[in-house]
Amino acid sequence: VMVFSQILNCHGKTAVGMFLFFGMNILNIIGNYIFLFGPLSYLNLGVRGVAVSTSISSVVSMIVSFIVFKKVVKGNISFRLLRPFPIDILSKLIKLGIPTAGENISYNIAQLIILSFVNSLSAVAVNTKIYATMLSNFAYLYSISAAMATAIVVGHSIGANEYDFAYRKVLS
Repeated sequence: VMVFSQILNCHGKTAVGMFLFFGMNILNIIGNYIFLFGPLSYLNLGVRGVAVSTSISSVVSMIVSFIVFKKVVKGNISFRLLRPFPIDILSKLIKLGIPTAGENISYNIAQLIILSFVNSLSAVAVNTKIYATMLSNFAYLYSISAAMATAIVVGHSIGANEYDFAYRKVLS
């Protein structure tokens, strides 16, 4: 789902990806209710029911994302595109992707260490950490949205050979 959402973002269809994730989350919430309190609560699945609901909403969202990809982007997925295998492109992607992955890994390790310290304190400290993280995520949300929008505009500018505009956009 995230891959299709990124493809839609790159094609300027950012709202479509947002609605796909929104729909997936609504479907997941409804499924959770059905398994925990609704008609399937008699199964007493608990966490397993929530996992089933999450899996079903993810599969449905993947199918809808694929259909939207075919209709909106008019994209094509084919293994024939991998012959001959583009090893040079893969190596360039890995060179770009590993530092980004390292950044996320180091952030998550730091959060794990912080949470291990907070968990040793008290329930109030844990709740405070959760609320502080949620509040900081709202600030992060706006900055990452601006960064993604800039990346899309710069990518389109470079594709149109407007290098000066792209350079100015990155610096502004």
